[in-house]
Amino acid sequence: MNRLFGALLALAFVFVAVPSSAVAQEKLVGDWVGALDAGAQGQLKIVFHLVEDADGKLDATLDSPDQGAFGIEAGPVTVEGDVLTIEVAAVAGGYEGTISEDGNGIDGNWSQGGQSLPLPLKRVVEAEKKDEGGR
Repeated sequence: MNRLFGALLALAFVFVAVPSSAVAQEKLVGDWVGALDAGAQGQLKIVFHLVEDADGKLDATLDSPDQGAFGIEAGPVTVEGDVLTIEVAAVAGGYEGTISEDGNGIDGNWSQGGQSLPLPLKRVVEAEKKDEGGR
């Protein structure tokens, strides 16, 4: 009996104490928007579209509407704890940020060409998509 109780307790600990990365990934599915301060060029709107592929992994595309660039392939996408990383090989860049506790924001940086710029992201809600004529 003690052995069974110990096994059940250990199993319960695994489910409670170790968050599932699949659950974290599922919460990230959707559209995320932010703006880079590009100096003389002004603010550049950046949009990441995160989807879950058939294997349950996150996949992404990147839009830079102010530059007329849409659907840029991105990935791999990784989530370790509360840190999201997205590589964007097509532009030799990438993003890394910390996911907020409520899951509606990511505080991070865009890196490209040896430079790193702050790029906080917020989740795009359906009403905002319609207002902007977005996807």
